[in-house]
This record gives sequence, structure tokens and C-alpha cells, in this order.
Amino acid sequence: MKIRNRITYTFLSILFISLLVLSVISYVIVKDLVITSTLKNIESISDEQLYKLNNINEQNRERLKLVSSRTQLRKILKNYNLNHKKSSQVTMNKILNDALITIPDFEDLTVITLNGIVVASTNNAAIGKDYPDKSCFIKGQNDEITNHFFFDDQMALKFHLTGPLIIDNELLGVLVITVSEDKITNLTTDYSLFGETGYILLVIKTHEDNKYIISTRRDANESTNYIYASYDELGQISKKVIAKEKNTYSKIHDYRNKLMFAAVNYCEKLDIGFSVRIDREEILKPVVKHRNLSLIILFSSTLVMLLFIRTGSRLITKPIEKLILYTQKISQGDLDQKIETTSKDEIGLLSKSFNSMAENLRDDITKREQIESDLRESEKKYRIIFENTGTATIIVEENNIISLANTKFSELSGYSKEEIEGKKNWSEFILPTDLKKMQKQHKLRIENKSALNSYEFGLINRNNQVRNIILTIDMIPGTKKSVASLLDITEHNLTKKKIDHLNRVLRSISDINQLIIKVKDPKKLIEGACRNFVKNQSYYNAWIALLDESYHCTIFAEMGLGEKSIILKKMLRDGKLTECGKEVLETDIIIRKNPISECKDCPLSKEYKDRAAMVLRLEYGGVIYGIISVSVAREIVENDEEITLFKEVAADIAFAMYSINLEHQQKKAEEALKHSELRFRSFYDNSVMGLYRTNPAGDILDVNPTLLSMLSFTSLKDLQSRNLEQEGYVDDYGRELFKQRLKKDGKVIGLESAWTRKDGSVIYLRENAIAIKNKENKVLSYEGSVENITETKIAEKALRESEERFKKLSNLTFEGILIHDKGIIIDTNESLLEMFEFSREEVVGKNIIKLGLLPEYLKIVQENIIKNKVEPYEVMAKKKDGTIISIEIESRNVEYDEEETRVTAIRDITMRVKTENELKQKMNELEIFNDSAVDRELIINQLRTEINELLIKLDKNPRYDIIE
Repeated sequence: MKIRNRITYTFLSILFISLLVLSVISYVIVKDLVITSTLKNIESISDEQLYKLNNINEQNRERLKLVSSRTQLRKILKNYNLNHKKSSQVTMNKILNDALITIPDFEDLTVITLNGIVVASTNNAAIGKDYPDKSCFIKGQNDEITNHFFFDDQMALKFHLTGPLIIDNELLGVLVITVSEDKITNLTTDYSLFGETGYILLVIKTHEDNKYIISTRRDANESTNYIYASYDELGQISKKVIAKEKNTYSKIHDYRNKLMFAAVNYCEKLDIGFSVRIDREEILKPVVKHRNLSLIILFSSTLVMLLFIRTGSRLITKPIEKLILYTQKISQGDLDQKIETTSKDEIGLLSKSFNSMAENLRDDITKREQIESDLRESEKKYRIIFENTGTATIIVEENNIISLANTKFSELSGYSKEEIEGKKNWSEFILPTDLKKMQKQHKLRIENKSALNSYEFGLINRNNQVRNIILTIDMIPGTKKSVASLLDITEHNLTKKKIDHLNRVLRSISDINQLIIKVKDPKKLIEGACRNFVKNQSYYNAWIALLDESYHCTIFAEMGLGEKSIILKKMLRDGKLTECGKEVLETDIIIRKNPISECKDCPLSKEYKDRAAMVLRLEYGGVIYGIISVSVAREIVENDEEITLFKEVAADIAFAMYSINLEHQQKKAEEALKHSELRFRSFYDNSVMGLYRTNPAGDILDVNPTLLSMLSFTSLKDLQSRNLEQEGYVDDYGRELFKQRLKKDGKVIGLESAWTRKDGSVIYLRENAIAIKNKENKVLSYEGSVENITETKIAEKALRESEERFKKLSNLTFEGILIHDKGIIIDTNESLLEMFEFSREEVVGKNIIKLGLLPEYLKIVQENIIKNKVEPYEVMAKKKDGTIISIEIESRNVEYDEEETRVTAIRDITMRVKTENELKQKMNELEIFNDSAVDRELIINQLRTEINELLIKLDKNPRYDIIE
């Protein structure tokens, strides 16, 4: 074999193998980096979604506890369980509707008794029905706050939250809350971090075997966010979700048998599994392009080098006499020299060898430049992948200099990539308190020892703001470089702080509610409330001032302020309210984010450094009992749930003040009654009320002249011939009821009964009585008073008859009439039901704007309800069968069941509108014909006749005289 061929094959083999090895190493590194980065990215997304699901669950549970802990609701439910009064149901419905307004995610609140009957609900149609979900109901009784997912009639996913209603360790019933799944759906429909194929799929177990609820797949065309699926219809990923095999997978098949990257996770609290997935083909597409490009460069470089090597080998046989000169020039770096020779002997071969050597040197430089170009192209591809990982990512050199940073890290740090790459030291971004810990982990990582791959630290950005970061870091295989992924959890930590704070507030509210039940002294109550506010670290400090009618402080309590509150206490006792105190008497709640600058008149303003203040009046039933103020961290003071909780506890304290005052007034009344007994006899005979004293056997011991007159008797002796156990009462109003009431309550208040006069006629009386007992608690006598209400009873009977006549008249009228309260229909007549072809159940309890109104008229009706408009106006509506009609609406405010409501009359004017339109058309035609020739008089006369007929239909006088 010739030397030229040997040289060609040798150099060509070396070049080919070098380029091949370089390409393979580059491909393996890039592929490994892409897979590792993708798995860490979807794992971070999966952890974040799990946190969001847990956060949704915690928020809903805390809101359920907030509603179920309302003292008024539990007390009224306890009363209802005892007496089943309709008024108790009305009050509970009002409490539930007020609570529903403050919590937008909740759709319905329902209270269920222990026998499974709905007694109060924001959905009026559910009241009185059996609760269908027995399992959920039973868990609620067992003090288990549970979630139950289900599809409603429109196949929208909802879920129930249930929890017990307890007071003094007594189970009263169960609170059920229907919650919209919108927040959960939002997690599955945000594809901003998933490229073209990635998405999140939820899997929810149902009560049926082998049946699951899944969210919509990104590549599917379902018309709803959720569908049913059997186990066999699920892919390998979803089956691992059901088996709770939490992990990340780089090669796993979906339901289409297509390879995916996936992270499997499970939310135990909501009993929901989910997977974060993305098409493997999409992720590895840049790597495949990189591999193909490397192969093209490899074979192209080999062909080019083959040409150069073959050409150079021919030049070795240069003349020997030129060899030394050219050798010196070559040794001086002049590689452009070439030995010209035509000799084929040994000298020629040697000359060619020198020329080949120079050519090879030039080729080596060219190859090195080509390899560097290939590496730059590879790095460019790598940078594209690096830039689009979806999270803040950097590469840190061994000396801690950041050599590469993507746009996400630039946005996180506040510096441009030009300011970071090759210039910034990684330690410059680390909070000093975390630096030592991170340097230790970096050293362990460099030494290939056991180091943490993920932990939390504080990052300082360009504005010197500290961001809370979860760092995921590892070494790049075969190098001493580190690749780090940074997830900003600052907002997550703030949310966690808010939740922790709300939990402490809830504990304080629970303690205060127990205090309200037990403590009946106002001073001890507000002192205990302030102590509980600060004890659980719910608030930094708190003060409460109870005010009299002139707004002078009568009782003051504080916690966390100490002697510094003395000035405020004196100021309030003198009737000098702070600016926020004056404002809160007129408005809902006052929030001061910076009291030092906003409340300069307050003697405590300097104590609120770096804190905010909330001020609220204590009001119940239109009576202001005082002012309450607390201090809280600024970043959470404007949280809606925080404000709602503060209002709830203020309302409970005000209700307690009302209850204490009521009991105090009752005690004063009892004391006054004792004093009045000394003067009782002097007023007995002159009282305008009938007074009596009887014994349990029914004997009449004493009566005053007024009662004798009422019963038509002339003397006490004459009346004493009657025994009340045998006569004196009408059958429906027996004495047995009177004695039962006395035995149960110890007194009778407002008992209406029917007695018989001496002549046998009936008289109606309202009776108050008490039982007089001895020391042994034995009843000696009954003493009471009666009021003649015969005329009132006759009037009530007449009123009922009048109402019945009115109701019949209402149903006989041709126009539809309904009564509504703020848009919610309370009652309606038959004409309206016939007009829209609805049943009463489909109308009562619904919103008036949903009564068949066309969408373009909804806003008009809403505005007129708000403005209390009384003038008639016209809109378009739709009957139950879809028929479009024109209606005229006219409304007035009236008093209904002792509350102001709105009566609305609805008239079907479809025919009138149609007739008016026809009239307008005929008038237009008449105008056209009037402008025509006189010989059309006959047609004009016919049109005038038709117009007159239409006017007669509208109860109007004819307009034209017809010429026959």
C-alpha cells in the first residue's frame, strides 16, 4: 500500500472516530438533561397542584366550620327541635342566606335534622324534603367533615361538604354545603406550562364499582369538563393514579398507548387522584433534531477531510533541495509554503511528506474550527431547550459563577441575562442566613457525597425583596457544573400564613362562643373576648368599649396594650371618640393599614408599628352596644375571609350584649313585681283588667268587679257556684291546657281562651297567670289577669274573611300578580301561572328575572327592581313552551307579613302590541295612498274602515267618517 493511501486512511479514521465520539457524547448529555429537567418540571407542577387542591379543601372546611360555629344558628336550631316553630325556620334561612352572600364559591347551604329532613336551606325548594345522600349525612353526624362529588342535572360536577351542628356537646343536626368545582376545574384547563400536548387529568372515584369521573383530556372533544369512564377505558397512567402509585415516569403509556412523561399524585383529603402528563415525542423532538444534525455534520466533515487528505498526499514528493528552506518556514509557522517537485524517487517522496505535513497542520486547524462550530450549534440547541423548561433555571460553574440563565430566572431576579451570565456569583442572590447551609450542600455535591437535591431558601432580587424559593439542584453528569431549578413559593407561603392566621382566629371565635354561652356579665365577657383574641396569637392586641346611648364608654377592656391604654380609656369615658370610632358608627368596617399616619388623633397609634388595625361597631337589632378594635399583620388585613370572621365574632358579641340586657330587664321586671305586691290590693278592685284567684281544684277564691262584669255575674258568691274544673270554658279551650302550661312554665302569658258568661254567651279573653306555691313547692292557688279580646277576635275573623275574598279576587283578575322580596318570588296568583304555563312550585322561591324574560331585558328589570320603579314599562318574555309574548310590568312596595315587599302586576299585551303594529302599518299605507291620485279614493275608504275597526278593538273611538 502506498504511503499516500496509508496517510489518507489513518487521518480519515482518526477524524471520523473523534467526531463520532463527540456527537454521541453530546447527544447523550442533551437527552439526559432534557429528560431530567422535564421530570423535575412536571414533578414541581404536580406538587404545586397538590398544594392547591389541599388549600381548596382547607379553605372549604374552614368556611364550613365558620358557618357551623355560628351561635345564633345553633341556638335557633335547638329551639326548632323543641317546638318546630315556622319562625325559627325563617330565621335560619336568613342566617344561611347572609352567610352564602359572603362566600361566593358556595352554591347552597342546608340544615338537616337528625331524622334526615331539610328544615332550612338557601334553596327553598329543598325545605321539607328527605336528604338523599345518606352516606354523606351519616358521616356528618359522626363529626366527620366529608366531601362527596356528584353530577347535577346539567352534568356539572359539584361536591357536598357536611359537618355537625353541635352546642354544649349536643348534636342538633347536620350542615350540608353544595360547592362549585370551578377552582378544581381551573387546575385542569390551564395549559400555559404544558407546550402543545401536556395537561392535567383528574380521576375521581364514584360510589359505583368500576366507574370513575375524569376531567376532559386535552386531545378529546368532550362538550363538558368531566365525563364518566370505566376502568378498562383508562390508560396506564390513570390506573397508576387509582392505585396511588405516586412517582414520575419517563416512559409510560396513556389510553392511546402513546408514550408520555408523567407525574402521578393523589390528594388524600379530597380523595382525588391526578396526573401531570406531556407527550414524550414533543419533549424529545429537539434532541432528535440535534442527533440528526450531528450525523449530517459528521459525514459532511469526513467527505471534506477525505478530499483535503488525498490532495495533500500528492505534494509530498517535492525536491530535497527545497526541503530545508520550507521546513524552516514551516517551523516558523508559515503553513502556506508548498514544495514543488515532480520527482518520484525517495527525495520526491520526502518532499511530498513535508508538504503533506504542512497540509495536515492546516487541516487540523480547519477541523478544530469546524468542531468548535458544531459545538456552538449544539449549545444553541441546548439553550433553546434550557430556555423553554417553564421554570427559572440556571447553570452554575464550579467557581459559583452563573454561566447560563433562562428568561424565567431573569424575571425572578430582576436582572437581565447579560448582567447575569458570566458575571454574577450564585451566592449574591442567597439570603445571608441561608448562605452557609447552601455552601455546605454545594461542597458535598462537588465531593460526590450525599447532598440534598431539593430544599427551601431565601432569594434576594434586584429590588432587595426576599422571595421564598424551593431549589432543585444536581450536578451535570461528567462535569463539575450544577443545574438548578427555582420555584417561587412566596405567594404560597403568604397563603399558608393567612390560613394559619385564620385557623387561630377560628379557635379564638370558638372560645369566645363558649364564653358567650357561659358568661352573663358584660365586663367579664368583653375581658374574656379580648384575652382570647390575643391568647391564641390571633391578633397582636385588642380592645372593646361598651357605649351608652350618648356614646360615652361605660365598660372598657383590653389585652396586649397594658398601661398605654389608660389615655384611650379616659378619652372614651369622656365621650371623645377617635376618628375611626366616629366613622365606624356610620359605616360597616374601618381598616387602617398604617395607623401611625392615618390615626394621628389616637393615643395608641404609635403602638401599631408595622401593623394594621380593624375597627367594627357592636350592633344587634339596630342598637349599637360598643366598638371593637384589633391589630393584625398588614399583608393579611384586607383578606375577605379575615373581614368576614371579624364581622361574625363582632355580631356574636353584640348578640350576647343583647341577651344579657334582655335578661337584666327581665330581672328588673321581676323585682318590680315583688314590690308591687305590697300595693296590689289597693289597685285590685279598681283595675280595668279582670283579676282572679282560684285553687287547683277549680274553686273560685276571689275576683275583682271588672271580671264579674265581664262574666255578667252580680256578686262573688253568685260566681262561686261555678267550679272551673266542670264548667266555665268552651270545649276547645279547656282548663286542662291552662294547667299544663302552668305546670311546664310556672306561668301563663298571653293565653287566649273562650269563657262562658252567666247567660251562656261566649266571651274571648287573653289570660296571664302564675302559680302560688308554698315552701314545699306545692301549688296553693292560681292568680291571674284577663283582658276582653272579643272585639279583636271578631275583627280578626273579619280580616281573615277579607283576606280570603282578596285572594279569590286576586286569582279571578285577568292580570298576573306576584309578590317578591329583592327579586325572590314569595307568592303569585293563578292568572300569572296560566299566563306563563308554569306550576306554582316552578315559580315560588325563584328569582323574578328567571321568569321567562328574554336575555336582552334582564338588565332593565334588575335596574327597575333596584330603583323601586312604579311606572309601567314593557318587556318581552317567553312562556314555558317557548312562545314569545309582550308583557307590561307595574310594581309597588307594600307591607307583607310585617316586612316591606314588592307587588308586581304583569299584563299580557301581545294582542295589543300586535294590533298597534297593524294600526301603524295601515296608517303608513294610508299616508302613502293619500299622496296618490284621487281615483284611489275607494282604496283609501277601505283602509279607513280597517283602521276604525282596529281602534274599536283597542277601546278607542273611530278616527274617520266613512263615505258610503
